[in-house]
Amino acid sequence: MLRFILNSFIFLNFFFLNFILINNFIGSYAKASTVENRDFILHFTASDQGKKILSAGEKLHYWIQLINEKRQKQSEPVVTLYVEGDAYVYGYENPYFLGPFLILSKMKSLMDEMPQEMQEILFSATEPPNTVPKGINDEVFASLARSFKRIYLEVISWKDVEENYEFYRDRATRDVRPYYLLKKMNGLEQKFVELNKTLTNEAYNLSEDEVSTIRKALVGMCLATRISINICEEELDTKIKNKSVESMYQRYLYLAEYWIKFPFRIQPGKRNSRIHLDPSQKQIIVPFYDPIFEVKKNYSKEGSVDFNYQVERVRNFIKENIEAEFALNGWQVIIQFTDDYDQAAVEFQFVEGSYAACQNTSIIRMGKLESFDDAYTKWTIQHEFGHVLGFEDCYLRFIDRENPSQVVYYSLDEKNLMCAIWGRFNETMLKEIISTYKDSL
Repeated sequence: MLRFILNSFIFLNFFFLNFILINNFIGSYAKASTVENRDFILHFTASDQGKKILSAGEKLHYWIQLINEKRQKQSEPVVTLYVEGDAYVYGYENPYFLGPFLILSKMKSLMDEMPQEMQEILFSATEPPNTVPKGINDEVFASLARSFKRIYLEVISWKDVEENYEFYRDRATRDVRPYYLLKKMNGLEQKFVELNKTLTNEAYNLSEDEVSTIRKALVGMCLATRISINICEEELDTKIKNKSVESMYQRYLYLAEYWIKFPFRIQPGKRNSRIHLDPSQKQIIVPFYDPIFEVKKNYSKEGSVDFNYQVERVRNFIKENIEAEFALNGWQVIIQFTDDYDQAAVEFQFVEGSYAACQNTSIIRMGKLESFDDAYTKWTIQHEFGHVLGFEDCYLRFIDRENPSQVVYYSLDEKNLMCAIWGRFNETMLKEIISTYKDSL
């Protein structure tokens, strides 16, 4: 009888905790989404909801780290969140939308799906164990953890938007979806001829949907010049009345094509002066500040077994992953570790939490909680190294003009290392590197 009462108490306690956690996010979502609150949008990551997700995200990575440390000691398979090739690619025809209300909606759905034992560990003061919750196999745990990590990364991404909202609002001028939309239309010239008739009494051979789509695309191309939507619409109406719609298209065509090509070129200010070519060996030599100095700041005492292990672990992670990716047509990036900071082209730094970034083409920062065994982490170091070589991100992210509470995200080349997850180093990038660094012999 006593056991029955105790088990009932435990069940009710879990049920009550689960109810509180889910209700917390449901209530927050309902409250936030019914009021268009600019303050909430610009300070979401500092809200209770945002803080909980950020805290739980770091806790999740620590939890997986504990699980994998135990399993490695026992020579058991580790938990990995990503498998190379998992589809997270969004082109201009199917962009991804991200914002506080969308995040809370996804969080609500995930909380409905996530077992209460997992919720308790993530969202309470409970210390994470070095095992997955009972009753959950590795595949289910990894799937739930992966879904939550995506939400966590969206919150981190939104924090950047909060801090640079005006920048991302202006970034909408680079939106090339209008260009692509018109480019793929059959008989575009004739459609412009027909559009020229729409403000007169002449009959025209376009549906109302086609008229609306073409008008919106032409105005969108005009907006790349940073002038207002009203001025762009007035210009279009004037062009229609003058039967010169195509001239408006040609006028803004160059700007759209410029923004499409821009991120695939290494701009003069992005060239890393400490990188040089050896054409005779077909090598791209990159002096890399030895991570032993970074390990000293973050791990065990120098000279210990653990210290030496961590040094080799970080060195191998950097060198093996970068050199494996940046090899093409006989050319090869060579990472040369150096203890001379003034000669190094790049250094590696650990940061708190779980994210990665490249600063000023010379510092690759990676969260301490990132797993070096994870396919996504390996791809990430390769992508960030692309910035060291001088490449821009070739995906677009900007405030949605139609809904300022969210950003639009899409890739310009779904197979390029700098554009999309699982993208790869390609011949276009190699040619740009050789062209940029050919005078560094």
